[in-house]
Amino acid sequence: MSIDIRCNCYAIISKADKRAEIWRNVVGDDLRVPLKHPIPVNMNGPNGIMSFYEGDPSKLTKDQWTTLSLEMNKKFGVPLQLVIDDLKKGILPIKAENCTVFWCEHHSRLAL
Repeated sequence: MSIDIRCNCYAIISKADKRAEIWRNVVGDDLRVPLKHPIPVNMNGPNGIMSFYEGDPSKLTKDQWTTLSLEMNKKFGVPLQLVIDDLKKGILPIKAENCTVFWCEHHSRLAL
């Protein structure tokens, strides 16, 4: 018997959140952002320590990378190449506020 250990966790950004429009442009109307795992991590953010999920850029298409880069440039003035470089390094922080997280079967088993 083979056990599937691929992570299919994702965060759903609330449609009421101000980030929803950006993420809708990147991932579509369901606002599902792929995650590396469902556990939030604390990081320094613009307002001090904040909780983030680790998005999984390897599960986004090249077109989604481009759209995300353009959106980050438009909203925050972040250079396009900087966003692409972070995505290549596997960096995609998703602010945990106003997110609902779906746990994949693999992580659900581990949490039991």
